[in-house]
Amino acid sequence: MRTATAIRTALAVVVAVVLGLLVAPASHALWSVFVPSNAGTIQAADFSVPLTGYPSNLSQEMALADGTPATLSLTGTQVPQLSPGASATAGVLIKNNTNAGSEFTIRVSATSQAAVTGALAGYVSVGYGTAADLAGCATTTYTAALPAAIDIPKGGSAVRCFKVELASAAPASALGQSATISVNLNAAQIGRTP
Repeated sequence: MRTATAIRTALAVVVAVVLGLLVAPASHALWSVFVPSNAGTIQAADFSVPLTGYPSNLSQEMALADGTPATLSLTGTQVPQLSPGASATAGVLIKNNTNAGSEFTIRVSATSQAAVTGALAGYVSVGYGTAADLAGCATTTYTAALPAAIDIPKGGSAVRCFKVELASAAPASALGQSATISVNLNAAQIGRTP
């Protein structure tokens, strides 16, 4: 019975169209024009910038699904313990994984100096560097100056390295204390190659 009702409804619609054409012949041209439509799916390109931390091996998209910035731990549970005068290195692999049809480059930059918080804030310094791969962060050259932006072509990647050093003048009371270091990275499309 449901099938019969569905067929009747469909026929009623067809009939209404035919009656409309007969009653208003001036609009007949509008109904008799046929334009083929090749319906397809339209999808916006993903601006995908995945990050992989070193030595944590944790991965995260640079922006969450709601557009807010993501946080990625570079050290994970392997937080280094430093003695005064010692340093540790970490890094982040940044990829340009967009699925846009054309080629384009993104520019990744640090938006400000690293922010150090916690009991050791006054005794920790951060250096910046780059390397060909994450393992290269152990041997690259570091500077205290905010690093220059890195341009990454579609499908490419780059590595930003960080060196954390505990001052040799850190007091004995610093033993067992901790610090959290945050670096803000920004990625923006800078151009495309047709």
